[in-house]
Amino acid sequence: MDRRPGRFVLTGSANLLLLPTVTESLAGRMEVARLMPLAESEKQRRPGRFLADLLEGAVTPALRPGRPESDALDLARRLVSGGYPEPLGRSPARARQWHRQYVRSIVDRDVLDVGRVRDANAVARLLRLLAVRNGELLNTAGLSRELGLAGLSSEDWITDRARMGHLLESFVAHQLVTQAEWTEPELQFWHFRDKDGQEVDLVMTLGARTWGIEVKATSAPERSPGRGLARLAALCGSDFAGGFLLYNGRDILPLAGERMLAVPLSELWTR
Repeated sequence: MDRRPGRFVLTGSANLLLLPTVTESLAGRMEVARLMPLAESEKQRRPGRFLADLLEGAVTPALRPGRPESDALDLARRLVSGGYPEPLGRSPARARQWHRQYVRSIVDRDVLDVGRVRDANAVARLLRLLAVRNGELLNTAGLSRELGLAGLSSEDWITDRARMGHLLESFVAHQLVTQAEWTEPELQFWHFRDKDGQEVDLVMTLGARTWGIEVKATSAPERSPGRGLARLAALCGSDFAGGFLLYNGRDILPLAGERMLAVPLSELWTR
């Protein structure tokens, strides 16, 4: 028997080990390589060094008068384009059609096979509701009520500006989680919220070292990093490695407080 590794590569969107017909754990005989959707840096054919520079302390204040001003429309396009390779070369209408068909194929084939789900339409409706509620604390009771409402569509929800802000937060989380795959796989990602309601959109930890990241669509950030980052820094003490406000601007700016910076969102795909 040929025992050299890498002789077989099995790909697919379903988890092989969750299929009801698979009885072996395959422990020690297989390795799982998780392929994330393309990050913006990959789509731009850039090295994807932002996370590495952040962890190494190489993100420092810088004024860039020669760079173009931030483009809100460009950011919006990036939010909705996604990271699957196939639809990226298509027109917006054809890309939407590809995504709809992709979700439908997942629901009709993989979900029904793995989960023994009876109502595929209900699952598809649930996925639409979850997609526009991303970046929020999950309210299962409210979700159950909305799932039973007739005529509810994603368009009804996505017009809410707050939900667009949550979409931006999820977009940033995807960029950083993807870059972590080739930068520092041991990096852990969290959301911070304390009993007083102070929040930080994204928290990264590596051992005891902790970084906090806030995400804003504004092009003109305030000097204050926000109460959530300040609370996180106070709780972490000497383990707090830095706080970053990602915004839709041009310059890397110092904020009030030690180790706090406002950083352009474009750094995620230009480094």
